[in-house]
Amino acid sequence: MIDCHRYRICKCGRTIYGNGVSTVIPKLCPSCQIEDKKDRKKRGVRKQASGKPNKAKRKTERQISMQLADAWMSRFVRAKNAQYSNGIWVCKCYTCNKYIPIVMAQNGHWQRRGYKKVRFYENNTRVQCYHCNCTQSGKPEIFELNLIKEVGQQEVDSIKKMAFEYCKDNVAFYIEQIEKYKILTEKIMKKKGIPQWWK
Repeated sequence: MIDCHRYRICKCGRTIYGNGVSTVIPKLCPSCQIEDKKDRKKRGVRKQASGKPNKAKRKTERQISMQLADAWMSRFVRAKNAQYSNGIWVCKCYTCNKYIPIVMAQNGHWQRRGYKKVRFYENNTRVQCYHCNCTQSGKPEIFELNLIKEVGQQEVDSIKKMAFEYCKDNVAFYIEQIEKYKILTEKIMKKKGIPQWWK
């Protein structure tokens, strides 16, 4: 039921009436609300819980270098495990054995990426499909069993121990990983003849 006695004028001149139920009358009409949302998105402004605008935070140099290091590590793992099949380069998921295009494959971690010491450790990472890596949280139990078969119990125990060791993850650390995995990726791609699949 519209309450004609309670209203507000929008900036565009339209009248916004109270609905008789809520005590709050919107400041903008529906059309202006949509336009305001689009404008905020363009300017990179988000609304906080308090309703005050908040500019999107810029990433730090450490965050940018960490993201780039992750990208090169992922490219290396995929290139290393890639094979040519039916005209495309594919990778086999480590935990479900499904073949997926190299573009769609992901770099799965057994000990999660938050443990910086093993984030870029090769035996802690393997190719996984989106379903196993994201939906199934990496299937750590199957991942561990496969790792034991492949690299042995001693190496698996070593990774577990290493995960809890301190690692100073500053910009220099990430730059070192970027340089290392960029060289290794380019080398393996050239050897196998894999074209660049990322933009």
